Amino acid sequence: MSNTIDTVKQFDQHRVSGYSVGFDISADEGLIASGSTDGTVHIYDTRRNRQVRQFSVSKENSPITAVAWHPAGASTIATGDWSGRIFVHS
Repeated sequence: MSNTIDTVKQFDQHRVSGYSVGFDISADEGLIASGSTDGTVHIYDTRRNRQVRQFSVSKENSPITAVAWHPAGASTIATGDWSGRIFVHS
């Protein structure tokens, strides 16, 4: 038995730079949202294996440490940043 896990897909346009950034997978498993240390959120399409959107969360560029999709659909995301603020994006 192997101790390794096969990497099926990799998404790496976001930055980590010493912080733990948050991510979440949409309910339909078609999208992944990832925080980044530059204060942006990156949306990846898991079926096409590419980034489909990137947006800034705040003017302070605080690292995005938490990300969660709304459980009823992929149109709303909540994010939290290093300073403790929570944002809701539609």
